[in-house]
Parts: sequence; structure tokens; C-alpha cells
Amino acid sequence: MGSSSIEASSAAHEAPTTTLNTESFAAPRILSVPPHLGPSLAPSPVVPWRPLLPLLPPRASIHSTAVAPPPPSRPRVTPPPGFVRSVHASPAAWPRSFAESRGDNDRYSRPYSSGPPASDRKEREKQIAVEKVTCGELPKRAREWDIDEAAADPSPPHPQWLAVERWRREQPVEGGVTLLLMHANGMPKEDYHPTLRRLLASPAQEFAFGTGAPLPSAGVVVNDIFLLEDTLHGVSQDLNAGHLPAVHAWADLARDILNFVLHVLPAMSDDAPWQLEWVANPPKASRRVFGVGHSLGGNALVHASVTRPDAFEGLFLIDPMVSASSSTPGHCRSATGVSTVIVTIIRPIRTGQESALVLLGRPSSAR
Repeated sequence: MGSSSIEASSAAHEAPTTTLNTESFAAPRILSVPPHLGPSLAPSPVVPWRPLLPLLPPRASIHSTAVAPPPPSRPRVTPPPGFVRSVHASPAAWPRSFAESRGDNDRYSRPYSSGPPASDRKEREKQIAVEKVTCGELPKRAREWDIDEAAADPSPPHPQWLAVERWRREQPVEGGVTLLLMHANGMPKEDYHPTLRRLLASPAQEFAFGTGAPLPSAGVVVNDIFLLEDTLHGVSQDLNAGHLPAVHAWADLARDILNFVLHVLPAMSDDAPWQLEWVANPPKASRRVFGVGHSLGGNALVHASVTRPDAFEGLFLIDPMVSASSSTPGHCRSATGVSTVIVTIIRPIRTGQESALVLLGRPSSAR
């Protein structure tokens, strides 16, 4: 399938290497509130829960074999010292949750509009208002099919792909952890780059966040980092160009995460190719995977962990916008079954010439 590295596979059309100077960042003032360690203050579950559609092996459409497009052109990124960066295309969850999740759109399509954009400002505002309503109504009218009907679909849509960026420690440390990061709605996976660089360059913390209590060990070492990108965002959007649907279920992002963690990641080697392999019965994973999700990404990780608590060691949720799945009586579970959940609310505050952050942490045990 070619090299996994975008540096090797598309060096001819890459921009020059850019290096981020983290030393120029002003250190924020951190105001922390001690986490709540007692019983939950809210009933659990607060909403009925409906299981996600099961996963099946990726299926080629009648128009295409299941071969990923080549990596799109992007600026070259230099990983932090001691890490190797590679990029990959991973099969998205199959089938999709909605029968209508198929189409021929790309990043320039306007599937919710009935005509070209109006030149007059007021007319354009009216158009946008109508397009917003259309966009919101389509998912309500979409049909959630069952797995048997989806598997028997005589005209399956074009397979979807998930862009995956990996930062791998050259000399892994025994007991090191794996981070899996999911971005917010409208933000690319690269939005995490500055935070990750600062995290990897920081010394190990000696005290627990919000309490000052000593940590039981010298800190956590990160061996592997995977940044996943939703099928309608960034690089994934280009990988799926010409095949993007107008109707998209948020539940599919949770299924994409599980598809990667359960069927792709366990068999992934250090020199994995550009197109990652989906394995029905992979070897038992030895990784300790911590999910990090911002907003939409936090919502997806919560739903993924509810479905398969064994897939994650813990979650770190940043401004998580957690929504309920379609409710079905009799299908209820607790909020999550993973061992540790940290919920962090980040609010920028202007204090004279300085910017401060208020961090509210709430770890809880769900086992």
C-alpha cells in the first residue's frame, strides 16, 4: 500500500517543515477546584440508552474495492524529539447507522441548498436560515436500520475512511500508555498538536490535580499517541471526497472509535502501512488506552466506553457535549464502565493583562 509516512509518500508536494516553539507560550494561571470524590450528584442513568449498531467487516461497494485513496497533500510536521510520526487510513465503521448515510458530496458541496449563494446579504441570511433547518431535519427523517438489513444491502455505499495520525515513542517505556484523541466538531485533529507538544515536554507531575495529594507513582509515560479524524473533517473529508453523505449519525463516530480500537489497533505494527488492516479476531491487546475527547469527541468516547468498557483504561473529557442515543425502553446503563473519568471544563477568563484558566476536574470510579 506504500509507506505509512506522509513524508515518504508525498514529499514531492509538501510544504517546508515547520517547528513549533513552545518556549514562547505564556504560562497560564491555573485555578483548580478540588474534584468531587463522593457519590454521584445526579441519578444514573439520566436517560435511556440504546446500543450502537454492531460492527461488521468492511465491505466493498459495487463501484469500488476497499482500497484507500492516497494521502492528500499536507504540510510536513516534525514530531517531538524521541517520537516518530506516521499517517494512515483506517476503515471506518461498517455499516453506517443510517440507511441514508451515502452520497456523492465533497468539502465544496452544498447538499442543504437549493441554489447558489445569494449576493445580497439579507437574502443570503434567509438562505442560511433555510439551510440550517434542512440540515437539522434530514437526520430526524433518516432511518436507523438493523444489522441484518444493513448486511443484506444489495447496493452498499462507497466505503468510508478515517484519517489517523500516529506519534510513536522510538524507545517505548515498559508500562507506558496509549492516548487516543478525538477532536471537537468543526476542528481538525491538528488542533491537539500544541497541547501534545507541551505535554510531552513537561516534567512528570508529582501531585494529583485539584487535591495536591501525592501520586502513587512517578508519573505516566506516553508511548503512543493516535489522533483520529471524523469522516467529515480535515484529512478524512478529503479521503472520502465524492462519497460523503448529507446525513450523518453522531453515533457513527463512537462506532468508528470502537472499530479502530477493537479491530485495527491491536494488529498495528510499528511500521504499519498507509492503509491499515481490519482484523475480525485480533490478538489480545496489551495496550492501556486512554481516550481524550473534546466536545463532540468526548460525546463519542462516552458512547464508545458505554458499549465496550473493556476497550479503555480511562477517559479525559474536555468540555464534553454528551448527548443521549435514540431511546428504547429497557436499554439502560450507567454513564460509563471505565475505571477513571476526568471531566474538565475550560473557561478563559480575562484578568487585566493576563488570561487565566479555570479547570474543574471530577474523577469518578464506575466499577
